[in-house]
Amino acid sequence: MANKYSVSISNAVRAKLLCVYGKCLKTADYESLINCDSMQAAVRILSGTARYAGIFDSVSESVAHRGLVEDLLRKDELLLFERLSGFIRSGKNDFFSFLIKRVEIELVLNSVMFVSISAYDKLAASLPVYLKQYLSFDVTAFAAVKDFRGFINVLSGTRYAKILERHAGEDLGSVSYETLSRDLYDEYWRWLFAYVNLNTSGGMRQELRRVISITFDVENLRTCYRMKKHFSRSGDEILNSISLPAKFLSGDRQRLLSESASAEDVLAELESKYFKGRAGDPEEDLEVAIRRYKKMLYGRLIHTSESGIVALYAFSELLELERQNVVAIIECIRYEVPVEFIRKLAAL
Repeated sequence: MANKYSVSISNAVRAKLLCVYGKCLKTADYESLINCDSMQAAVRILSGTARYAGIFDSVSESVAHRGLVEDLLRKDELLLFERLSGFIRSGKNDFFSFLIKRVEIELVLNSVMFVSISAYDKLAASLPVYLKQYLSFDVTAFAAVKDFRGFINVLSGTRYAKILERHAGEDLGSVSYETLSRDLYDEYWRWLFAYVNLNTSGGMRQELRRVISITFDVENLRTCYRMKKHFSRSGDEILNSISLPAKFLSGDRQRLLSESASAEDVLAELESKYFKGRAGDPEEDLEVAIRRYKKMLYGRLIHTSESGIVALYAFSELLELERQNVVAIIECIRYEVPVEFIRKLAAL
């Protein structure tokens, strides 16, 4: 199929991205944030940055809390990405849809978790009502859900309902969060690759598929390492838990994820393929190494990729990393975690 994203569109997207990317948090901003002694001080620091100026204007510092801050960051991230993806829209299923699908899956999983422990008030308080216009289901209806069948009813007519139906015979308290997550993300990856195949071609398709493949390969290897190292899971259990079904993986990758390979083999593959020369204790700084690698990879793509859609995908990953960093730092401030640990956690 002909490529829907022209060179002129790619140039326009990249120019806009570079402008916005320049406003993302710098090391100095993170250092100021890390050294805050309260949530209120952190909100003041964020409000003073080019990236987040104005998003906390409607919030009093005295009532700011971690959940509210995360919601505002997520909302700002989505609105920003919607504006940027507007350059390359191609109908109802535009590129913005991939980010919304990811948000929907997170929302379903978090809601199931709340209801499984009867935390109905927390569920209602956590629902992002501002997303209602974007989602494929009525997010406000989740507030009245008390059991697993209730989620299926609310999600009726969506692919998510069909996935939840596979678990319908289980008691909500015994639903495997791990298995449900795998099934939902399987659907996500399938949709994303189908979207790429339908809307791109040639070098653009090849580059975008490569970048997306790196994203889930790193996540799969990290998951595999944890399961082998800390939980002694079997090869079949690991293959049934990773983000993409085994049939999508190469024979070499399946063998690495199987019982015959050790946790150290998996770690060696991560180091050799994605972050050569990483120093430090293998277990202690694996998460830091992965975050640094992603930040380097996606930051480079924004500057060097000739494809606007590839640069846009990379920017979406960077936005998520930045939000995760900010939320993690704020959580550490709440619990008075030492500054050096926070700095390492944020991969600075």
